[in-house]
Amino acid sequence: MKLKTVRPRKSLRTILMMWLLMFAIVPLAFITGYSLVKYERAIDQELVQRLIGNSREVQVIIQEFQKDLNQRTASNANDKSLIYYLSSNSISQARELATKWMKSHFTHHLSIFNREGRLEVALYRDAKGAIQRQSNLEGADVYLSEKFRERAKNENQLSIIEFTSDGALDLIVFSKITTASGVLVGYIEEILRIDQGFISSLKNRLNLELVFFSTEGDKLVSTHEDLTHYRQGFFLDKFKENKRTLFDLNIRD
Repeated sequence: MKLKTVRPRKSLRTILMMWLLMFAIVPLAFITGYSLVKYERAIDQELVQRLIGNSREVQVIIQEFQKDLNQRTASNANDKSLIYYLSSNSISQARELATKWMKSHFTHHLSIFNREGRLEVALYRDAKGAIQRQSNLEGADVYLSEKFRERAKNENQLSIIEFTSDGALDLIVFSKITTASGVLVGYIEEILRIDQGFISSLKNRLNLELVFFSTEGDKLVSTHEDLTHYRQGFFLDKFKENKRTLFDLNIRD
């Protein structure tokens, strides 16, 4: 005699509970997943806006430095006392005047050239903030480059940015020095250095890593060592390829 296997049947209550759970969990899972995606997008968007805002802030700071340096150099180039000293070859008086200027403004280097482009006054600010003289260069065989002298024929003022070997940015301004009648008597060069100390303070204040690179892409200054190991021209190529201002980078903490 064979015994029939009796399979337990699910009660209507159990079936209803399972369907209720399914209808409750599936929408909840969908809503949770959707919320996570939206949250991640919101975080990404907030990060993008923050990066753009910080980028603009750094840009404004550099532009203000450049603007102030341009105005100050132009004012010094038009100083009547300086024009007279150069016209009369009174170099020591011109040096005293330049030293006075450097004490009242935070210029890192100030150089004055005669009408032939020879360096006559060479002053710099040392690590302690004191004004020092490079007497070994003054009146020696040191001349303003022919390139700048040629450009100065058509421009009263030239502004450039140079990357230094010790990881700083030099904002440089050249101005012609002319008499009221337009006679050339010399040139003045002033340099404002944005050093690693200032760049690091920006990093800490904005809580981000900074990298500045030249328009040719061959030079850069950075707050993180990893960023200096990217191949030459990497950042410039990235901007050209993506046609946008944002892209991902991997660096160590």
